[in-house]
Amino acid sequence: MDPADSLLNFFQSRYTQKTAYPALAAQWELWSRTKPLQGVKVLDGTPLFFNTFGKYTGLLLAGAELTVAYSPELPYDPEALALLASFGVPTVKSPGRESGTYDVVLDCAGLYQWVPSRFGYAELTRSGIHMYQGRDVPLFAVDSGRIKQIETCLGTGESCLRALRHLGYREWDRVPVLQFGYGKVGRGIAMYLRDAGADVTVVDKKTVPVMPGIRRIDMEDTDAVRSAIDNTQWIIAVTGVPAVLAPYVEPMRNSQALLVNMGALDEFGDAMPPERVLYGKQPLNFMLDEPTELRYIDVTMALDNAAAEYLYNGGTPRQNGVILPPEELENMLLKPVFETNLIADEIRKAGI
Repeated sequence: MDPADSLLNFFQSRYTQKTAYPALAAQWELWSRTKPLQGVKVLDGTPLFFNTFGKYTGLLLAGAELTVAYSPELPYDPEALALLASFGVPTVKSPGRESGTYDVVLDCAGLYQWVPSRFGYAELTRSGIHMYQGRDVPLFAVDSGRIKQIETCLGTGESCLRALRHLGYREWDRVPVLQFGYGKVGRGIAMYLRDAGADVTVVDKKTVPVMPGIRRIDMEDTDAVRSAIDNTQWIIAVTGVPAVLAPYVEPMRNSQALLVNMGALDEFGDAMPPERVLYGKQPLNFMLDEPTELRYIDVTMALDNAAAEYLYNGGTPRQNGVILPPEELENMLLKPVFETNLIADEIRKAGI
């Protein structure tokens, strides 16, 4: 059995409801007929979990010569890695310049920016875009459109609450939560905790609007922030800025609050011992078998795949610099998502 058939059979046996992955299913159907990546060498650095197998399936059905990259710097599932290799899909650990040249590199967090690519790169994260500063290459910014908000806002919000419940913290009625950061990710976490009954206060710029039922503290008001630290049961870091909470490490260490890091990087700083933060400062949702449920990440994976086609079929030379996801491409990928209506209400509630 070839790798595409093995992946497809496994994925469909694990995820039996097609409504959980409408965008990928539509992409499979189209690409199995049109083969837009026939013979194209693609390196995919998406965090490797079982739900990522649906993404790889699409690339293989499109005819791509796929290699999957993984790195100790990002969470991945060793069992998924072993199964992927048993299916005959090439894998490579922390590739760099020495790994050879690919046609397209699908990067995450800028970890594979130095892998040579003929047609350009797609970056899955906002923080990873900054890793390309000074690089004169085409860079498809997956995180800069509407679609990625479904994963970052809804998917991470749901999985944060799911991870907390997995650890035994199931009752949230009137529980005080202090959250640092109210961007795309923070908005979703605050929304799910509020809906679970928590008393949520966010620390951010005073100009940032917040949803009804959520309080805000101006990040410049350090006295108010310190007072809030002393009077909360939970502190959640989700700013996306490394060590941004370092000025508050001492009062946080001395508080009774439980600490959570939901950013990709350590937002508490080196002075905060890893054992003082749940899951050793790693993003809490990555303790789960499914760090983001498939229904929330489905269309993001389809967009990242579509970025490979966009870069390759755009020809060379292509204009270098950051490429925003075209609105028409996002709308095409979102159409089957709204037709299933599985998460449509959540998308509207979050204002995505």
